[in-house]
Amino acid sequence: MSWTDSLRDVRELDAQREGIPGEHLATFGTSLAVLQWALQRRSPTWRLAGFALTGLLVLRALTGRDGPIARLRRR
Repeated sequence: MSWTDSLRDVRELDAQREGIPGEHLATFGTSLAVLQWALQRRSPTWRLAGFALTGLLVLRALTGRDGPIARLRRR
């Protein structure tokens, strides 16, 4: 099994589960904590990793099942 198959399986499991109230807000809050952590690093590698993770978490918060973009798509 390749990593793309594994990723597809995880996405299917995520699509089948029930949403948790406030899940997108918790994800966005986590992204702010990661951003704060990244800004405190001196190493450019850790800063870049933190910024990348922050971007991914914000994207997930916006486009996830209960996020604002997902709600607009359903309308």
